[in-house]
Amino acid sequence: MNIVEKAARAAWKPIDQRPPWAWAEEHIQIDKTSPFPGKYRSDTAPWTKELMEVFADNRINDISVMCSAQSAKTQTIMILLAWAIAEDPAPAMWVMAAQDEAKTFCQTRLMPTLRECKPVADLMPNNRSSIRGLEIDFTSMPLVVNGSNSPSKLQSKPIRWLFLDEVRNYPAGALEMALKRTRSFWNARRVIISTPDMESDAVHMAFLAGDQRHYYVSCPDCSHYFVLSWETIKWDDTPFTRPDGAWIMDNVAETIRCECPKCGHRIYDKPQVRRELAISGKWIPHNPNAPKNRVSFTWNALVPPWVRWRDLVEEFLEANKSLTWKDHEKLKSFVNESLGQPWADTMKDIRDWSWVSERKATYELREHWSAEYKRFLTVDVQKDHIWYLCRAWAKGGASRLVDFGKVWNFDELRQIQKDLRVNDDDVAIDSGYNATMVYSEIVKSGYRWKAFKGDRATYFSHNGVRKCWTSSSADPAIGTSMQGKMKPVKLFIWANHLTKDTLAMYMKGLAAPWEIPESASQQYLDQITAESREQLVSAKGVVSYEWVRVRKDNHAFDLECMNLICALITKVTSMPSLPEDASPTDTVSAISTETDTSEN
Repeated sequence: MNIVEKAARAAWKPIDQRPPWAWAEEHIQIDKTSPFPGKYRSDTAPWTKELMEVFADNRINDISVMCSAQSAKTQTIMILLAWAIAEDPAPAMWVMAAQDEAKTFCQTRLMPTLRECKPVADLMPNNRSSIRGLEIDFTSMPLVVNGSNSPSKLQSKPIRWLFLDEVRNYPAGALEMALKRTRSFWNARRVIISTPDMESDAVHMAFLAGDQRHYYVSCPDCSHYFVLSWETIKWDDTPFTRPDGAWIMDNVAETIRCECPKCGHRIYDKPQVRRELAISGKWIPHNPNAPKNRVSFTWNALVPPWVRWRDLVEEFLEANKSLTWKDHEKLKSFVNESLGQPWADTMKDIRDWSWVSERKATYELREHWSAEYKRFLTVDVQKDHIWYLCRAWAKGGASRLVDFGKVWNFDELRQIQKDLRVNDDDVAIDSGYNATMVYSEIVKSGYRWKAFKGDRATYFSHNGVRKCWTSSSADPAIGTSMQGKMKPVKLFIWANHLTKDTLAMYMKGLAAPWEIPESASQQYLDQITAESREQLVSAKGVVSYEWVRVRKDNHAFDLECMNLICALITKVTSMPSLPEDASPTDTVSAISTETDTSEN
């Protein structure tokens, strides 16, 4: 054929009526960077078929995909780009987070895929000058690959096919700038595909704006369709899998399974089983009222059969271990990269206090509790009155509020202690206000009462391990003529941030049962909810949290923190690991003056 005939045939050739995935099975060779190089097979990633089908539908303008990493997302849109070049050519742009990243991607993945696809290769320009770095002038259309950090290139020519990859890493304003390039085409296609970052970010909002399709798999036993979510993945927590509180992953792996939400059938972590689950799936929209031209998909790393569930469980357990010392980054990475979900503070709704009704139990203050093993009385001294709180603890960390109130002097406090049957060794008193008076009362108790003091520290480090508390000593006669002449008072110092985070886990039901009676006073409820956990994001995207006071009186909240520290010091409970209950422990003792920080 001469060049004129070749061009005419290309222009008049009808669009291949097969869906892009079927077209790709004939024409696409997967590049060497993939774990499945060679001829493309749609059954390798069957959950991507429907995405390819809607891409070819001119009634659809916006497609958003919020998914896990390494789950066929980039390979899928490379196939769609190749299909568009060969079957429905029009100006196209692919946007990545950074220009240097775009260059590497073109060299190692995109160009090899396009050159190995014969229908696309036939349209490649013969003139080398028509292939300029990140731009290709095909005989039928131009293709530009840009980095989102290059604003001038995002403001270039009109685009019909727009592929936006890893949007979570775009600088502010880049996404909106790129989307405007498609205004000239009624049949434009804007594809946003990315792992998410923060709740309500651009990726999350694009997904919510669409019809929110979720991938449902079929139970091999009862044929019930359900979303293969993290909530369906189970493993045993027994002395076999977690002796002495440490997970043995080889033993855990033997018990990892998915459980059907309807019949409870156990689906074990085996390659062929995972493959059959993936093939059995279908897409179901959760937002049928979305505009017809906007579709959205989400899937997680449980869906690709090449991902072992064991690896995800191990990643999750490691992330939870880090969470106990206030390191949220590993859990955030797991939620974003493996679950394909935006990061939201697991305790973010602590401020709406919906947990209050969930923590209420059918018992009365001071009522006998058969499971009780130890109770602590924590005390907060004010100018002309004293707040107190008593909580009972069972072995393993479950607890109940026993009493809360206010007295006017230490004589009344001692009567309350007697009425509540609390040992002197288990009374903790805040020495942050009028320390000399507090130390004097501790001396009167025979040094059996314990001095506590909150500290703004995030945590304390002991031998590389982050802890809620540390210990020191204080001179009970400080500021008097007896200074330096008396036996020191043992002083327990608790870290504000880590302690409050840990208490919040109990209050939100993320640790061992933590109960309050149905008759809990409004005063207690107001004070226990007097602080709010706020999420902060730095300019570099680092997530951190700060506790701020939303009401003046927070005595109950501080007293509950001190009570928790008492339980941690005496090992009645242990640091919880989200989302499981605290591990039980059999060794319990009073807070003796010999307690050392190395014990916790």
